[in-house]
Amino acid sequence: MASKDKLLASAQKALANGKTTRAIKDYQKIVELDKKDYRSRQKLADLCAKAGLKEAALEAYEVVAKNYADSGFYLKAIAVYKQMQKVDSSQLNIYAQLAELNEKQGLTGNALAEYRTLATQYEKNEMPGEAINILQKMKELDPENLNVRVKIAELHASLDESEKGKEEFLEVLEFLKKSNNFDKILKLYEVFLPLFPNEPEMGSGLAEAYLRTGKVEKSLKILRGSIKKNPNDKNLLQMLAEGYRLQKDFNNERLTLQHLLKLSSKNLGHRLKYIRCCMNLGEYDRALHELEEWKEAFFEAEKVEALKECYERLHQKLPNEEKVARTLKLIYEETGEADKLSGVMSSLTEEAGTELDMFQTSDDEVIDDSIMDGITEDLQEIELAESDLLDDQEEVPLDILEGAEEIEELEELEEIEELEELEEIEELEELEEVEEAEEVSIDVSAEADMELEIELDLDDAEDESVLEISEDDLQDETFFDLESALEEVEFYVQQGLLDEAEKVCQEILAVVPDNAEANEKLSNIREQRSAPVEDDSGDFIDIASEVMTETDEALAEEVNEFDLSSDFSQKAEEVEVEAISVEDAESHYNLGIAYKEMGLVDDAIAEFDKAMKNPTRLVDSLALKAMCLAETGAFEEAEQYFWSVLEQPGLGEAEKLGIQFELGLFYENFGKIAEAITVIEEVSAIDPGYRDAGEKLEDLKSGKSASAEGSSGKNSKDRVSYI
Repeated sequence: MASKDKLLASAQKALANGKTTRAIKDYQKIVELDKKDYRSRQKLADLCAKAGLKEAALEAYEVVAKNYADSGFYLKAIAVYKQMQKVDSSQLNIYAQLAELNEKQGLTGNALAEYRTLATQYEKNEMPGEAINILQKMKELDPENLNVRVKIAELHASLDESEKGKEEFLEVLEFLKKSNNFDKILKLYEVFLPLFPNEPEMGSGLAEAYLRTGKVEKSLKILRGSIKKNPNDKNLLQMLAEGYRLQKDFNNERLTLQHLLKLSSKNLGHRLKYIRCCMNLGEYDRALHELEEWKEAFFEAEKVEALKECYERLHQKLPNEEKVARTLKLIYEETGEADKLSGVMSSLTEEAGTELDMFQTSDDEVIDDSIMDGITEDLQEIELAESDLLDDQEEVPLDILEGAEEIEELEELEEIEELEELEEIEELEELEEVEEAEEVSIDVSAEADMELEIELDLDDAEDESVLEISEDDLQDETFFDLESALEEVEFYVQQGLLDEAEKVCQEILAVVPDNAEANEKLSNIREQRSAPVEDDSGDFIDIASEVMTETDEALAEEVNEFDLSSDFSQKAEEVEVEAISVEDAESHYNLGIAYKEMGLVDDAIAEFDKAMKNPTRLVDSLALKAMCLAETGAFEEAEQYFWSVLEQPGLGEAEKLGIQFELGLFYENFGKIAEAITVIEEVSAIDPGYRDAGEKLEDLKSGKSASAEGSSGKNSKDRVSYI
């Protein structure tokens, strides 16, 4: 061991004379003699690093770091590996070791930062598989970090592992949908659309995101293209109808909803939107027809409020319509709105009139009194005849009674036949009224600007809006609905589905061969089909190129360069303001001290910033940060931090003395002797013996500077924590 002491003395002498190479050789011999002298080995590493001997420095540092890690001194090991990182930042294994050690120490944020750097380096070196492994570790540490999960999906897609990529993508999408964050969902689709261009759900999802974020025209552009491939896709049709509604294109909305109802006739949600659309178009008779046909289903589904809203709106537009008034009466009785019943009842009385109305020939003309007198006389004669019969009753033979019964049966049969004839006449009259109502032209402009509550439910969740009705309950339509068929043709034409449109036209003409409108539409369809097209790529729809317009170029560039700093997760600045636990604060604080001892001032400051978020280490961290800033030469900033510590409420007397003394030394080191004297005088006045404050004050006043002494002092027990 005597030889080791001589070597140490020789090394120190060499360093004093500036002979670094000689000192390195002495320390190499020392660690060969005593392999467990990790302090000397760390000194050797520091000298090699200073001399530019990277490999030798890294080798020595790693031995020291592993010893600390194996002994459970993770903070010291982290500090050494951080020093290695400064020597050579290209060594990826150092990042991995730092991440694992920070994770063991419970410093999750630090671990994620190291993993993030490592994953980025792997990707730059075209090592996507290794990058995914690191990202999976990050995902385990922080499952809600969506940036990490998006990056995993992106890398899987780049490796042609589409299923794994889609799985991650869908998990992120589900998370964002729960928070209804469609701005981020839109960005998510724009990131992944180029990676999964042939996935139909990508197109529909992007269309929904555009719709939800108010970019209706872009949404409709995608939906029209997608409908060509899937004309009976209920989800696409529902979004298409909603897009038309938001653009106030109520005619196309009604055509789309009508097609949707053809596929889901029992869906009361779609039916309600169709009724509202009809009213927006001013087609109140059509809306009333739908409501009257389906009102029982709405009642059974307990959708009375929706029914009330529609009938009240109709009552405003059709105040003399008896059907509307009668249904409103039922609705108000159901909802218990007695105050509204009187208005509806008076409306019913005015509209329905009484049975004597059949004798009226006009609003002002009534039946002549002489006619009424004749009717009265006839009635009196009948009464007299009946009384005579009662007075002169005689026993009637049985066969005569039987004959009378046959006569009565014949009379009853004739009355039944007459009633049936009357019912047939009434049915014909009602049919004529419906046909007349369908031919009426309604002015749409008055309702075009009506604002409705936006109800956008794009899930095909029929369980929410469908009342299960048996087929027996549905009306049996045995007749051919010409108007609906023609409107179906119009819907297909609007969406560019010419084959489907032509097919329906042929069906119409098979039933009504001479229908002029069907023939005209068929002719127009054939003209459109024969017209030349600039570019027809078949059924394939390149949604990515369709959507990315010139205004999106900047966004597209941003998407192509997507990295872990993207904004799918909580903003970094939002995370920074969160408080940390006492344990985390202690870990960050101790790590900062380790960094400071090794001269890693910037890293130490970063750790003190984290530690001060917990009040238990606020004062100490502020003071040590001030000292670190002083070492970097940032005088003004360091001074501000010292005074901010002194201004902290609840600062103890001992802590205050320690900070004031350090501030005095700080002023002395920067040549601010007057300021140093003022501060040290305050300390000496309270306790002249505190770190020899009295002697320090005399030296300052006499012009003797001891700034080389730094912040050391004889009475270390009086120092504030580490200070």
